[in-house]
Amino acid sequence: MLEDKNSGESIKVNEVTRLFIGMSLVLIWKKFRKRIFEVRLFSAAVNIFKGSIGTGILGLPYSVKNCGILIGTICLALLGIVTIYCMNLIIICSRYLRRKYNLELCDYGDVAEYSVKQYGSQASYASRFITDIFIIFTQVGFLCVYVVFISATADRYLPERYHLIIVGAIFVALVIITSTTNLVIIGYMSTAASILQCSALGLLFIYLIAHFNGGENLKLIGDYRTLPLFFGTAMFAFEGIAVVSFFLIKLLPVENATKNREGFFLVLDISMGLVCVLYITSGFLGYAAFGEEVRGSVTLNLPHNL
Repeated sequence: MLEDKNSGESIKVNEVTRLFIGMSLVLIWKKFRKRIFEVRLFSAAVNIFKGSIGTGILGLPYSVKNCGILIGTICLALLGIVTIYCMNLIIICSRYLRRKYNLELCDYGDVAEYSVKQYGSQASYASRFITDIFIIFTQVGFLCVYVVFISATADRYLPERYHLIIVGAIFVALVIITSTTNLVIIGYMSTAASILQCSALGLLFIYLIAHFNGGENLKLIGDYRTLPLFFGTAMFAFEGIAVVSFFLIKLLPVENATKNREGFFLVLDISMGLVCVLYITSGFLGYAAFGEEVRGSVTLNLPHNL
């Protein structure tokens, strides 16, 4: 009887121990999962910021010049609102279609395909094909602008004979960077790039504020014939919508594993709101500083010895 009693107590102790260990592991996992989600949110915010701000922000003063400082500022704000809405919409559609058709991942092409799947396979294939072609053309075009911009900036400080070498070096660097698929590595690179970018923009804004001319000889409303030039430059500035939306779509499985499912949308709205503020500030200050003399990139108006 004594052995049976000791055996029963031993079983109870083992059960309590296993229960305690199990509960501890659950608590640790919940805390760890929350930490992972917070890290992913930070990574998402950094990549949104870096993916949205490119050379287009330097052309916004010229864009505002073509539209007028009043209309240009208002139009930039409206474009920002539309862009944020479209980003939210593509992510919502991706989540809905992924659940409806039991897809592991629903990217841009998948959204275009499955959104019209009810109209037949030909319509869905055509929708996906057209969407992919548009994305390819826009991204290739934007990357070409980056190469031209960097090389043109370097040409101001280096002899002309180094132009082709600079272009080749930029191309190799872009191939290496764009071949990276690990989101953690991309997050580190984006963090470093964002720090450098924020520092450069901060110095640029300080210079523009120091040379603010008080709004003299500035057009409030530009000529309607130059309005297409405004939208061309402004839309180029917002080209990061494709990269940013695809990045967030890839993180949706993490979002769905958490209770805070609106976390990504909050990060998206806040990050893109900050981007829009920087866009408007750049356009306003650049045009206010240089007036009608502002060039296609505001950096071309800066002195060589700066």
